Amino acid sequence: NIKGTFFITTSFLGKNDYLKVPQVKELYKMGMEIGSHSKTHPVLTTLNKKKLKENLERPLDIKEKLNLKKFFMILKMKK
Repeated sequence: NIKGTFFITTSFLGKNDYLKVPQVKELYKMGMEIGSHSKTHPVLTTLNKKKLKENLERPLDIKEKLNLKKFFMILKMKK
């Protein structure tokens, strides 16, 4: 009955050596919480407005794709 929170860098999802969408769905079904580390895991304070918006909004696609009721984000602000 151990639960955890998995923060996904959404641009890595489905790539070799990273979780695939069905695996994330299974974790969620098992009661795990799913969140995001942004789209590409950059240091957000170094981004222009366009890249910042993309890195904050694109991860929300995974929330909709997986039909998640709760969704968390944790952001990288410094190296």
